[in-house]
Amino acid sequence: MQEFRYRCPSCRKSLRIRIDRAGQQVRCPGSECGAKIDLPSRERILAAAQAAAQDGGKKVSERSPVAQTAQIKSKSTAAKPKKTSSVRRSRKVAELPPPPLKRGERRAVKAARSTGRRAPLQLILGTVAIVGLLIGGSYLLPSASTGDMSEESVRIQAEPKNEYASKISPFLTKYCADCHGTDLQEGGIRFDNFTGEPNLLEKHDFWHKVHQQIAVGSMPPSDMELPSMEERTAVADWLDRQLNQFDCRGVDNPGRVTVHRLNRVEYNNTVQDLLEINVDLASNFPADDVGYGFDNIGDVLTISPLLMERYIEAAETAVDVAITLPESLRLKEEWAGERFQLSGSGRASGRSVTFASNGFATARFRVKAEGEYEFAVVVSASQAGDGVAQAQISLDGKPVGTHDVPGHRVERTVKFNKHLKVGEHQLEIRFANDHYDPDSEDPKRRDRNLYLSSAAIEGPAKLSLDSFPAAHRRLMVSQPGKDVSPKDAARKVLAPLVERAFRRPVRSGELDRYLKIFEIAQSRDESYERSVQVALQGVLVSPEFLFRIEGEEDSSGGKKVRLDDFALASRLSYFLWSSMPDDELFELARSGKLSDEAVLEQQVRRMLKDDKSQALTENFVGQWLGLRRLPETTPDKDLFPMFDTKLAKDMQRETELLFAHVLKRDLSLTELITADYTFINDSLAGLYGLENVKGNEFRQVSLKETPRRGLIAHAGVLTLTSFPNRTSPVKRGEWVLENILAQAPPPAPASVPGLEETQAANPNLSFREQLVLHQQDPICSSCHKLMDGIGFGLQNFDAIGRWREKDGDHPIDANGDLPDGTSFNGPRELIDILSQKPDDFTRCLAEKMLTYAVGRGLEWYDRCTIDDIIAATRADHYRISRLIVEIVKSPAFRERHTTSL
Repeated sequence: MQEFRYRCPSCRKSLRIRIDRAGQQVRCPGSECGAKIDLPSRERILAAAQAAAQDGGKKVSERSPVAQTAQIKSKSTAAKPKKTSSVRRSRKVAELPPPPLKRGERRAVKAARSTGRRAPLQLILGTVAIVGLLIGGSYLLPSASTGDMSEESVRIQAEPKNEYASKISPFLTKYCADCHGTDLQEGGIRFDNFTGEPNLLEKHDFWHKVHQQIAVGSMPPSDMELPSMEERTAVADWLDRQLNQFDCRGVDNPGRVTVHRLNRVEYNNTVQDLLEINVDLASNFPADDVGYGFDNIGDVLTISPLLMERYIEAAETAVDVAITLPESLRLKEEWAGERFQLSGSGRASGRSVTFASNGFATARFRVKAEGEYEFAVVVSASQAGDGVAQAQISLDGKPVGTHDVPGHRVERTVKFNKHLKVGEHQLEIRFANDHYDPDSEDPKRRDRNLYLSSAAIEGPAKLSLDSFPAAHRRLMVSQPGKDVSPKDAARKVLAPLVERAFRRPVRSGELDRYLKIFEIAQSRDESYERSVQVALQGVLVSPEFLFRIEGEEDSSGGKKVRLDDFALASRLSYFLWSSMPDDELFELARSGKLSDEAVLEQQVRRMLKDDKSQALTENFVGQWLGLRRLPETTPDKDLFPMFDTKLAKDMQRETELLFAHVLKRDLSLTELITADYTFINDSLAGLYGLENVKGNEFRQVSLKETPRRGLIAHAGVLTLTSFPNRTSPVKRGEWVLENILAQAPPPAPASVPGLEETQAANPNLSFREQLVLHQQDPICSSCHKLMDGIGFGLQNFDAIGRWREKDGDHPIDANGDLPDGTSFNGPRELIDILSQKPDDFTRCLAEKMLTYAVGRGLEWYDRCTIDDIIAATRADHYRISRLIVEIVKSPAFRERHTTSL
């Protein structure tokens, strides 16, 4: 494939571009640019090349602007590239003899010769080669705006048509085949089974790992024959171009998300929002599996028999809370004997209470529904003196009446009705007119006693709608009556619930399934409310509720479709709220307006202001940065006795509050790296050595007088990237590479010896010296050079994030360097450097957030989407809201493939 060079009009960077990209619009690959470039057409390149050939004898300053743009360099005139030790240096492009000319090409060459100028032979041959290239060509990389050829020089050179066959395949055969060939396939990898040049994009993950290992020098291993730096660089550069520098206009793939089961957080939030109840239903569910760092990835969210059982139990609990059965509100209770609370002379015997002298009995009860209640008190007495025994009855401390109880052991039932409100109540039956006459002639009238047989309450006979809880009143919008059958009433109740539960319009026949369940319950003499409960249970265990199903499969071909507005509303709400859409989103979906970009952006901004957006902070940030693991960390108790579960949760809260602060105020993403303030309580203040912070309440505190800045210096991050008994420059460097610079290093080789062996053999060396000695193996050194140079800059923070000047008896050496060679000393300088790479951090955050938003791992074709998101975020001063808006507006979020890819 031939190439030419073109300078980006925005950043002035010289770009090497494949000829097959001529006339296309591409994007500048510069990390600080990313501008769109309209590349010149083949005809303009040809004209410039001809002018350069004709004007070959003039000095550059005498040439016309067009001629300057098409300087063609032959082997004798092209400047040789300087050698560099960088793995990613530019490679020299080889030249080929020109292909045979066709009729139109001969005319072009003849016209070039007829000008009367005598160009050097090399330039003329170069022009002929260029003309030949234009017949089969187009072109490749990024460029930005106008395609104005007069801006800078365009150089066209020829390279081998099949560089894989001439350069890459021999490299793999020579240096890799012994371990990854016919006889041996270490790690299941082999390179001898490719016929012709492989399509690297189809196996992007595989070739990306190959590129990583070759680029950083971790493969081939040091005990094998090693390639020269020039060979390694050439192969790494070729792989980089093939994998990362492709034309996005030829990529039209939004990806395909596996049908997405609600995870535990989403299930809880969805049930609560659907039924408007507050109950934790998922706490006893099995833990959700994690993929690509998140627990909302469709590929890993499976259903086990145990989970299905828990869904059934949770559904029953949910409907019991949401829909109140009338019988559960009615009160029917009886007290006798020891069920009463007795005072004075009262004594219980069997089911009866005897008052030999003055005393009283109390019955306590709770009313759930306001209304009319009927009371019945059964008493009898023995008499003495001139009067009769009396029972004084009071309710909630207020007298109801004093009732005579005549006769000897003749039971009397005292009934009365009272209107009661919801709450706690007490009924009191008192004996207050005791009399004793041992000299009475009638033995039956010598001692006056009262006998309490029982007390009962029942009611209310009629329940109004106001008697039911708020959730019940919202859901039970219809009751059977004279003109409404139970089934018709149930239809009115279930129709809106099913639509909201399924997060889309109800299809024909779907509602009938749940009405059938209702009728079955009715046939078993269940009440109307209980029958609705049973039907709603069926809704809550339906796949249409438990899964986010975004459309039907299409086996006719690999076409893509745009999500309908209801599926889009669900993606949006579960991304930002971890829950179902609200009424406004549903209404916009029904009207078909949600897919309008302006409306969509307005909804994103509305939803970010809602309190529900706290879910984005808790669920996205907690997993992106690994904060959820903090309560499970176990720093050495002897070394760090102050560390406990509460401190771990405080650490997690600190980082969440910083992200929420940036989100609420719509600040630049770089604020997460550079913030000279944080949010802490007294326990974290003690850890950080900050004074005048009292109490457990979190508040914003300045860090200007300290070396801490941003989340990199948060105690939670520093604890997560340490071992229980010491810091880890390797972990910390890897964390920065992966979570700030979007440059995750390749996995460590197997069978690497532990640092402990080096420490045992060299106890008098500092930790840094021991680590450097440990990493002398060339297999390890290339990757560790990337990670440790960063991690050393954070060594002033101990294993739980406290500042220190020494590690034991050794002063801290916090000098380090980044993969690009930039040096720094200490965390402040490191953070300052990282803040100057906003595109790298934006790429990292965009990749993580897009993964979380769509619920799938990113593929090679998503790079185009990420590039567009970075460019738009850069143009809006890296505001976090712009990042989120662009994710939502991207094809990856709004479209899907209808078949497996």
